[in-house]
Amino acid sequence: MFVESPGLSARRRILIEAVVVASPASTQVAWLDKYDVPPDEIALGFDDAFLLAGRLVDERQLSCDVLPLLQTIDEVFSEMSQDAEVDRWTREALSTVTSAEVVY
Repeated sequence: MFVESPGLSARRRILIEAVVVASPASTQVAWLDKYDVPPDEIALGFDDAFLLAGRLVDERQLSCDVLPLLQTIDEVFSEMSQDAEVDRWTREALSTVTSAEVVY
């Protein structure tokens, strides 16, 4: 089965939607409610969109200066997923961030 890759405008929308990770917790919770998905979907959606970022740079739809910032977010999510004993993928965890977890 052949799956067509999303077009330019669809790729941009996917990435734009994925940056909900940069929103306040209340906005992220509203996004979860809107799509009726669990909290880890924020990271999974970002992961999918991050895969499209290089192509958007190639198409001059995204500045290459943005890639390192997106890479940092991707690395943080990867690290968060490594520790199985801490459940960071809850609605409550969205509003409970320590200064050590904030990415600058």
